[in-house]
Amino acid sequence: MESGSNKGADDFRRRRRKRPSTRSSQEQRSAPVRSETVPKAAVRRIQWSKHGIEFLVIVFGIMVSFLLNEWRQERNERIQEQRLLADLRDDLRNDSAAFAQEMRDLELILSSIARLKQHSETPIPADSVLRFLGPPLSYVGISAQDVTYQAMKSTGSVALVRDKDLLRDIFSLYGYRYFMLREAADIDKRMVLDHMLPLVNERFLLRTADGAVMDRLMADTNWQNLIDFSEFHKTRILELLRKEQAHIELLITRIGHQLNT
Repeated sequence: MESGSNKGADDFRRRRRKRPSTRSSQEQRSAPVRSETVPKAAVRRIQWSKHGIEFLVIVFGIMVSFLLNEWRQERNERIQEQRLLADLRDDLRNDSAAFAQEMRDLELILSSIARLKQHSETPIPADSVLRFLGPPLSYVGISAQDVTYQAMKSTGSVALVRDKDLLRDIFSLYGYRYFMLREAADIDKRMVLDHMLPLVNERFLLRTADGAVMDRLMADTNWQNLIDFSEFHKTRILELLRKEQAHIELLITRIGHQLNT
């Protein structure tokens, strides 16, 4: 009897230990659940920081791209400027050589005119009449290479030349100095074609080539006036050519300095 009672007590105690506590279950249900996530404010700060870094990277990339394009454009402009100045220097060198040849021709013409004017004191031999009479009946021709200059004007590439003083001198040379030279040469041409040649053709028979031709010619007042004016005007053109050739050589030197920089 006593053993059965003990057995029943043991069973009761075992059942009691196995049954969960009601209070414990309620406390577990009512206890707040701990969150494992990051707070929203911290998330927003992280997102804004991320967007800010991305924005700075984009801006930096745009700036680098812009600076790189600007450097490339500047480099291309400098290459074009160098090519333009090199072509211009070649044109000026050709002009200088052409002016030098024209000056030599003018010196021969003036020498012949001076010899003609001495005919009364020292007669020109009959077999030399045409040789001394031909040069005074020639006129000056000014040939200038302005291909590069015209291209600079038509394409707007003048803006590529950084030395503005040099650019002004170039425009002065082609726009004014060469114009004045051509005007002087045109006056000389009209004088020869419109006055000197017609006078000789109408009044004298040059194919006879004897001393009498020169005597009659040098005694003609109109011819004397024409030959004096021709001598004066050709001397003026010669001085202009010398002056402009010196100016051209100076420009060539200045352009050379720009090409070496």
